[in-house]
Amino acid sequence: MFPNDRLEQERLDLQNVALVRLFGNNLYLAPLSHENPPKMILDIATGTGDWAIQMGDEFPSSQIIA
Repeated sequence: MFPNDRLEQERLDLQNVALVRLFGNNLYLAPLSHENPPKMILDIATGTGDWAIQMGDEFPSSQIIA
């Protein structure tokens, strides 16, 4: 529906920053545990992929599908 140009990617990145701040600087609201990390994480609305990369950094043993 929207173009995939530089301007749109910047908008998506700004939207990601705004949502993370809205969530109290959390990437997610689910009760995930670092002691027992999820095996798989699905990102349905990938945008630029920043969220999936950040989740991969936070849960390196998880398989991220975006």
